Amino acid sequence: MKHERKEQLEANDLEVFLRVKLPKIWKKHGNTILMLFLVVCAAIAFWNYRQRQLKKLEGLTQNNLAIGWDSLRTLQRQFLVLEINDSMNANRLQLAQQTLETFNAVLSSDPKTPAKAWATLGQGEVFWLLANAPAQSLETSQPVVGPTTSTTEGYLEQAEAAYKQVLANYTDQSKAVVTSLFGLAAIEENRNAFDAAATWYDKVIDLTSATEAEKALARRRKVLLDEYKQPLIIKAATQPTSQPSTQPST
Repeated sequence: MKHERKEQLEANDLEVFLRVKLPKIWKKHGNTILMLFLVVCAAIAFWNYRQRQLKKLEGLTQNNLAIGWDSLRTLQRQFLVLEINDSMNANRLQLAQQTLETFNAVLSSDPKTPAKAWATLGQGEVFWLLANAPAQSLETSQPVVGPTTSTTEGYLEQAEAAYKQVLANYTDQSKAVVTSLFGLAAIEENRNAFDAAATWYDKVIDLTSATEAEKALARRRKVLLDEYKQPLIIKAATQPTSQPSTQPST
């Protein structure tokens, strides 16, 4: 009986609340409650929209990053072609500019750290490639929008700046960091600054996140530096003589 009485009282209390108290509460605070409800709904809708936009932007960023690195590999292959002519040179320079613009598009979209690291590294690779390209492959009479005005040292400085930016800002991206260290060492080799190059190889060797294969490569490259330091010695050719021997015959 007590249980039934309790249920009856609870039912009466609920009826009183719904019939009497709730209308009073709504009359007094209804506008505020409705406003809060609308604000919460708007916040949820905005959050869902923002998440969809971020996901879409991330997909676009990854796509641009892939396009940039594909363009870079194509550019590397083009510079390996021995044929050099005005049209091909213009195509190389145009592709170099397009590749740089693609990496810039990635960086301007404010992506996550890995994408930023690899886009910055990609820029460095383009400039390093231009710095090491034969001068004849960068000459063209065609109007080309591209990185055509810099000198070899100018390209090296741009590559160096990109590699160092990776080291400064993206230390958690091990592969990008190691590649940048090798790039900085290669730049110093270009400058014949072999002691400076050795310092960058040492950083690879001491890097805990570097693989054993990467450390072994750094050691091999460092050993080769000693050979690079030695000037190339060309012995004078021995000239044959047409003069008869003056030695006395026996």
